[in-house]
Amino acid sequence: MSLIGSLLRSFFEGRASKTSTDQIRDGLVTGGDQVAGRISGAADTPANRKQAGHVIGIERWGANRLRSALTPGTPSQKDEYDSYRPHGDQSMTSLAAEFKTTRAEIIALLESLRSVEDCRIPHNDFGPLSVRGWLVYLTDHASRESKGLK
Repeated sequence: MSLIGSLLRSFFEGRASKTSTDQIRDGLVTGGDQVAGRISGAADTPANRKQAGHVIGIERWGANRLRSALTPGTPSQKDEYDSYRPHGDQSMTSLAAEFKTTRAEIIALLESLRSVEDCRIPHNDFGPLSVRGWLVYLTDHASRESKGLK
């Protein structure tokens, strides 16, 4: 793992350790609404569709990684997020709906994950993150990356 990956893991885990699961849930809800609004309000251009697809792909990939915590003993995955990206020909309205659906799945999954919060799930660049670390990462990533939509 790179130095930057180590620093980012420390950042996400530090924020997660200072935030309750309920606060993380509230951040997922509020942040999700903001991101969906940015996606639906952005111009329908190839660049914006690509950026929105990146955000959605990471959300889906992260949800899949989080689900793995619910089945202990499952081998660690090292897949990339690319296969989770939506097709690039969808409208921004459709992409906003896909983001909302994926974020809602993560929020629903959170209830099941409360019993395994201390589980460590591998991230390709940051190493093992706790469940709460993953949720903080997903909230931060979507918020940050969606600000690039025009």
